[in-house]
Amino acid sequence: CPHGKRRSSCVHCGGASICEHKRERAYCVDCDGSQICEHKRQRTRCKDCHGGHICEHNRSRSGCKDCNGSQICEHGRQRCRCIDCGGASMCDHGHQRTGCAICCERCEHGRWKHLCK
Repeated sequence: CPHGKRRSSCVHCGGASICEHKRERAYCVDCDGSQICEHKRQRTRCKDCHGGHICEHNRSRSGCKDCNGSQICEHGRQRCRCIDCGGASMCDHGHQRTGCAICCERCEHGRWKHLCK
């Protein structure tokens, strides 16, 4: 569609997959979509239903250390937060980007200092 989405999934075009709540019908809790389980959660991510994204340790499969999930680095940390791997959530100062006092400073233009050039 003109909005860069599949026409059936576009809210602005009134796609067939969009419900009255302006959500994708399959994932809408209010419409009891096909991808919502009896516990009112997304079926694949529901621990009680043993969804496909849940591992045998009752954790998110991609974030499970015991299953060597894709979000766990070789150092046993979340990949995005690992300083040694250069995770995307870490700044150049070795802190989490959102909590770094240096990175959170603003420049004279009112932008984040680390993004202003």
